[in-house]
Amino acid sequence: MNRKSSVGNRAVCFPGSSLSSSVDYVVGTTGTYSVSIVETKSNFAGPIEVMGTRPTVDIRTLDANAAELPFESSTGLMHVQRMAVVATNIFGGNIVWTHPAAVNVLYGVSTTPTAGSDYLTLSGSASLGYAVFATEVKITPLDDSALEGAETLTLTLTPDSSYDIASPEVARNCKKKPVWIIGSGEATKYSENGNDITVSAAAQSGPPAFAEAGITPAEIDIAMIYDSFTITVLVMLEDLGFCKKGEGGPFVAGERLHFKSPLKPVINTDGGGLSSNHPGMRGLFLLLEATRQLRGESTSQVDGAKLAVAHGNGGMLATSHTGGTIILARD
Repeated sequence: MNRKSSVGNRAVCFPGSSLSSSVDYVVGTTGTYSVSIVETKSNFAGPIEVMGTRPTVDIRTLDANAAELPFESSTGLMHVQRMAVVATNIFGGNIVWTHPAAVNVLYGVSTTPTAGSDYLTLSGSASLGYAVFATEVKITPLDDSALEGAETLTLTLTPDSSYDIASPEVARNCKKKPVWIIGSGEATKYSENGNDITVSAAAQSGPPAFAEAGITPAEIDIAMIYDSFTITVLVMLEDLGFCKKGEGGPFVAGERLHFKSPLKPVINTDGGGLSSNHPGMRGLFLLLEATRQLRGESTSQVDGAKLAVAHGNGGMLATSHTGGTIILARD
């Protein structure tokens, strides 16, 4: 069968058996065509791009506290993850993807507690299956009779030929300036009796994000807030701590909705979902514009922007919904 798929204004033919004419299609002319495939670890550089030959992986702590019985029992939690790649201007759009192939990530354990008696022995590897971004490594304490103080367990990724380990040095060697994630938080707000629709999950996701970043809302230069409705932006700004509850309206009544505003933070500098885009996954574009601002690449550039927050929500504000807060910093 001769199949054709469009790549730019060229056609790619896959030779096979011949086709018979039909009223439903036209038989194309057999020929040989070529497509350039650019292999690079930096930014977009051709009609099709392969972002390196190996995935880049890292590890982070999600829950740093683990405890034994009998008073309480909880597991510690770490994430081994592969890094997504964001590329822009590919056929006029934005694409996010990662290396989909399965990879087995190795790690070493350095610890003061004893494996097998203080905690469940770890395997030393974490498998990321096909198209899987992250997997959990659980630290499960084992109850024993010994009275011990707090102990520390550390996981360190082990180099391997099948992947690269993320590091500041790797990021700074890329074509684009790195932008750092310095704080994050996520939360789910559930339906409840007497629910206040003016309080969102941002009230739960914002504080840990700012605490991890070690900054306050007053220091933020750019605020990219999901604007599904007018009330959404006002509620999120209040819940993230930029102003007191009920003061969202006066807060944005100044010049904060204009990128040349002398006030901080400047809000939604790409024009928001109405003036920029809303393809169904608007949250990605909050991160893209925040990154552009911190790199000095925005078409609505705010002079001297150093810190940005991107916050999105999913679900229905009046009922159950989620919130995610990411704080970014210029290199």
